[in-house]
Amino acid sequence: MIRSLNVLLLLASVLAGVAFFFLAARRLDEPRPLDPIEGAVLEQAQRIAHGVSPYAEPAEGTLPSSLMPGLPLAVAPLVQAFGPHVWEPRVVSLLALLAAAVLVAVLLHAETGSVTIGVAGAGLMFAGFTLLTTPHGAACPEALMLALVLGGFATLRFTRGIWGALAGAVVLACAYFTLEVAAWFIAGALVYFLFEDRKRAAVLALALALLCGGGFLLLSWRLGLWFNYSAWDLPLGSFAFDPWRVLGFMSEQLLGKLGVLTFGALLSFALPVRPWRGPTGIWMCAGLAALGAGLLSSQISRPGPGALMPTLAAFALLGPLSLQRVARHLATWPGSSRLGGTGIVLWALVLQFVALASALPPSLRTSHAGTIAASSAAAPTHPAAQSSPALAAVAPNVAAPGATAPPTAPGAAVPTAAPNAAAPAPAAPVAAPKTVGPAPAPSAAAPSPATASHSAAPAAASSVAAPSQVVKPAAASATKTATSRHRVAAKTVRR
Repeated sequence: MIRSLNVLLLLASVLAGVAFFFLAARRLDEPRPLDPIEGAVLEQAQRIAHGVSPYAEPAEGTLPSSLMPGLPLAVAPLVQAFGPHVWEPRVVSLLALLAAAVLVAVLLHAETGSVTIGVAGAGLMFAGFTLLTTPHGAACPEALMLALVLGGFATLRFTRGIWGALAGAVVLACAYFTLEVAAWFIAGALVYFLFEDRKRAAVLALALALLCGGGFLLLSWRLGLWFNYSAWDLPLGSFAFDPWRVLGFMSEQLLGKLGVLTFGALLSFALPVRPWRGPTGIWMCAGLAALGAGLLSSQISRPGPGALMPTLAAFALLGPLSLQRVARHLATWPGSSRLGGTGIVLWALVLQFVALASALPPSLRTSHAGTIAASSAAAPTHPAAQSSPALAAVAPNVAAPGATAPPTAPGAAVPTAAPNAAAPAPAAPVAAPKTVGPAPAPSAAAPSPATASHSAAPAAASSVAAPSQVVKPAAASATKTATSRHRVAAKTVRR
């Protein structure tokens, strides 16, 4: 069973990654921007490539974009080498997401010792990007910021001493100048070291204050007031508090699409060791920072295409790690086994893939049903064609069951279909019906419509003449018998 779960998770993870990059590659060379942020990134990268300030007064009737200089600075070398093209910021974003996925897989493997859990974490991240973010392949600063944040936290996690704190501070400062949301992760790292290592916390705080605060002042001086407007005024002006958006983010995303990972993180709070303490506690602080970033993004009037990326990536890392910690703790109880705990973790990850699959677009979920409905609509729906294939060819001329035949004009013949007729036979002349009384005089005039209809009918069909022309012998004798009885009764009354 464990081997089957391992294979299933590996296949699901590979499929999620292939699906994401396939959808992104399809729109890589699309000439038009997939999101307004792409045009702003390309414009600023072009300015940086030409050696001028990326922030300039916008044209009349337009507004500057809320954009930090990190992503345009990364795109500028491509613009300088190949000229300005919309695929350049998209390639940088995709490479950043690939680096973030590799970091998630490597970090989970290092923390849990399981290759399957590491690959599944990266697969869950790609599955979330595929199903919960649109448009696919669009350039966004969240991708580069996410790779830098994960790199900074990994540096802080696996290094010791002051130099490790300084290196982590440099990477986190670069993430901050890519997107302001990185301030949440900076605060999470500071909170973690306040509990674990006060000395490193002081070094990290001092380094971040110099890099972020001093760097912001330097950029304000060199780039002008439009940098301040784009970096702070526009983001602050785009917030509009709406408690219903907060409720929607918590119910639809955290407790819905990411419910298994969220539940695993909540279970870790029941462990004897607090989840924010110890070497792996830094990932809980990163998850709480991602939660704050997600709640903040839900209050933006027009969120970008990568607004959910930090939350998805952080929980793809924190969720499997928390589930593994809970399973290891339960495996130490009497009567428990470590193998059973590993199976529970793998089953939980499979269920998380299933939960994310519920976010498939309705167009993909109903495509099969739509195909069946279309084929049913194209098929003949006449009742005669449904009841017998042999009648399908003549279905338009056969009345539906229970339908009333149209009235026939007086004097016209009523055609009657022969029983069990498989197909109409060639037309044949029909003999004139026998009549009671003198035969009508022959006429050289043109045949009447009734006679014409008789000549066009199948050979097996028969016709019934009008009542004024045909009197059947049985009906005539019955009439005579009734008349004689009436006369006998009248004579009896007279007597």
